[in-house]
Amino acid sequence: MTMKQQALLLFAVLIAFLSAPTAVVSAQPVDNSALAKLLDKHWAKAEEEQIFFRKDPDAFRMNGELPDVSAEGRARRAAFNQDLLTELAQIDVETLSSRDQVTFKLFQYERQTEAASYLQLDHFYPLHFYSNWFSYFAGAPNNMSFLSKQDYENYLLSLADFPRYNQQFIDNVEQAIEAGHVHYCDSFQGYEKRISKHIVADVKDSVFYVPLATMPSKFDQASRERFKQQVSKLIAEIVVPEYRKIEKFFKQRYMPACRDKVGITELAGGEEYYQYLIQYYTTTDYSAEQIHQLGLDEVARIRAEMLSLIKSTGFKGEFKEFVNFLRTDPRFY
Repeated sequence: MTMKQQALLLFAVLIAFLSAPTAVVSAQPVDNSALAKLLDKHWAKAEEEQIFFRKDPDAFRMNGELPDVSAEGRARRAAFNQDLLTELAQIDVETLSSRDQVTFKLFQYERQTEAASYLQLDHFYPLHFYSNWFSYFAGAPNNMSFLSKQDYENYLLSLADFPRYNQQFIDNVEQAIEAGHVHYCDSFQGYEKRISKHIVADVKDSVFYVPLATMPSKFDQASRERFKQQVSKLIAEIVVPEYRKIEKFFKQRYMPACRDKVGITELAGGEEYYQYLIQYYTTTDYSAEQIHQLGLDEVARIRAEMLSLIKSTGFKGEFKEFVNFLRTDPRFY
């Protein structure tokens, strides 16, 4: 086989590997009645609270009243989660089918991880460089389907509830400031632009007005006009003023309190919190140093295998040249 033929074969293998469909685990009914009741109980509570542990916040939707993010709300969810763990402990895992054992272990892991989160500092950091509660709120209309009048009624309730929701987050951040849990100053320079873009003079320029531009044609004219008037009023009199409040709080309270040292480990409880985040995102008990070294070792191993494959083709040149060869030779496209 020539060098070019081997290169083509290698490329084909890489493409086949990258395009292979991933396995999808389908939802299966639970055989054990006690476990099934716990799963249903948890789902119903999560629906009621409108907060789903580990759920991507980018998928946040408005559905009437907004979630309770207060200290009382956290305590209520923590107690409920602990009750679930207590009830789970009463189930004999060995009596479950193999399928139910998998469900049990996954559900138990989720509940244990959630329990750990309530003991950590998550609620002190609703502001991140890439995310925050007010941006998720502003992005919510794009995650929603406005198909019925009830969808719009729920939207009205959500907009009207924003002051309470917003204040709860501000209260959490205020507590964080008092405890010294704030972000590094330089990483938040210019952050206020994410707030100010929602402070509009014309409600039609607001992202919250977008659902009004696409109302279903089946709506009668009176309903269409009512929704437009009510949403416009809420944007002007509630939503925009709340964003002004956020902007003022950020500029006058948060940024003056920001820290000049980099890294969460500089803060009280920071080392423990960092280790918690490692466990949360990697599902391992490795230390940061172990994970870093594992990454270096894996990069070296993969690089060595790639160089070995390139050598086996007979290609003459460096790694970057081979990559360029694969990307530019017309026979690969």
